[in-house]
Amino acid sequence: MLKEQVNRYIALQRSLGRRFIQEERLLHSFVSFASKTGDRSIRTQTVLDWATTEVESSSYRIRHLTVVRHCALALRAEDVRHEIPSAYALGWDRPRHYRPHIYTREEIHRLVRAAGQLKPLPPLRELRPATIITLLCLLVATGLRISEALALKISDLTAVGLLISGTKFRKYAAPPAMYV
Repeated sequence: MLKEQVNRYIALQRSLGRRFIQEERLLHSFVSFASKTGDRSIRTQTVLDWATTEVESSSYRIRHLTVVRHCALALRAEDVRHEIPSAYALGWDRPRHYRPHIYTREEIHRLVRAAGQLKPLPPLRELRPATIITLLCLLVATGLRISEALALKISDLTAVGLLISGTKFRKYAAPPAMYV
């Protein structure tokens, strides 16, 4: 019963456009753990036991708790037997904000020179250094994220500019308007 409800929740999240890959893995792990205790619904104590026995890192424990808690919030709308654990049951994990590093012109030149020295690898031996140099220059010139640059296709180059289709969170980035 719990497995079917969790699978429905996962399907709902995917239908809303979320990839939900890591979350699905965690939820299936929780369902497997809960089935060993005989639980037919989400119970707070089971969630806490699972989150604290599966991982040692406090931030991962909180992540495990959060994923199951969100599922419990959704499932409780249909079945009040699901308990919703407190978001702070395992403490509070302050988000880590890393200071960005803005590369200097000299650092960029060193990166490009180092990319030119890369050893060619099969199957397209001679293309490896040129590909890395092109990628680095594209990132520097456009400010693209690495995932956006790697997702580019030839068809993304349009008459009005570059169409970034593989954006973060799958947001649509419209090309600039043409002026006549």
